Amino acid sequence: MGYCQGDYVGFLDADDLWTRCRLPAQLDFHKAHPELDFSQGYTRKVFLPSALDSRPRIPRDDAAHLNPNPGSMLFRREAIQRLGGFNERLRFGEDIDLWLRCRSAGLSGAVFEEVVLLYRMHADNMTNIQNDDQRDLLAVLHQSITRQGKKAQFAPANARLYHFSDKTR
Repeated sequence: MGYCQGDYVGFLDADDLWTRCRLPAQLDFHKAHPELDFSQGYTRKVFLPSALDSRPRIPRDDAAHLNPNPGSMLFRREAIQRLGGFNERLRFGEDIDLWLRCRSAGLSGAVFEEVVLLYRMHADNMTNIQNDDQRDLLAVLHQSITRQGKKAQFAPANARLYHFSDKTR
């Protein structure tokens, strides 16, 4: 985070794409809601030809989803700095770890009700390596539970992620 000079931080994996209007629209959303630490938009999977052969267990789904992919999130720089950024020791699950730490830290977020990330599914996705992915995910979940101690709650209300409808924008 030391190199970031702007007021906001967004992430993008090398094989994914932001939608064309994502950044200006999501920045306007933050300006209208200065109390937010982050906003999270929707993700749409884009299946490249090799994806269906490489991941037969995943059905083709063109719907937009809300998931813990940092590529769909826009953070205030101070908020992501408070979290300490990504856990660089993790090869897999760093996105879920970041999301769970947002929840544990009580960051204030809101759903930005547009598709902002195109998640490209293909044969070379790192998440095709299931054993490593699952092992790291279990470690991330264990760390989250340990962080929360006996007060561990996974109810949506604990996430402090507010859903703003078009009427409240």
